Amino acid sequence: MKLLPKLFIVLLCLISLSVHAEKLVLVSASYGRNIIAICDEKGKPIWEYNTKGGKGGHSGHHDVHMLPNGNILFHDSWTHMVVVSLDKKVVWEYDSAKQNNKGRVDVHAFA
Repeated sequence: MKLLPKLFIVLLCLISLSVHAEKLVLVSASYGRNIIAICDEKGKPIWEYNTKGGKGGHSGHHDVHMLPNGNILFHDSWTHMVVVSLDKKVVWEYDSAKQNNKGRVDVHAFA
């Protein structure tokens, strides 16, 4: 199946479930699973995004947020934050080890 139809189905599911938005859950499974997901009220993933995990320099997600526009904010290393759209495109990223800091600065929480 091509990406556009898959994206359409995911967006349709999210829209149809928006009436019951209080039942959707944003979860992060790290330490070996390296995935961020939106699950329905029964725990079934309706959207998934694979993260770098240990390949990115750490294996745990300490903080994950769904932004008001539906994008997902998380970090995939101790210094690299990412915003991913529901069509799984990186729309923003920030690396605290390389930008606006002198030396490495680890990030453990953000909003």
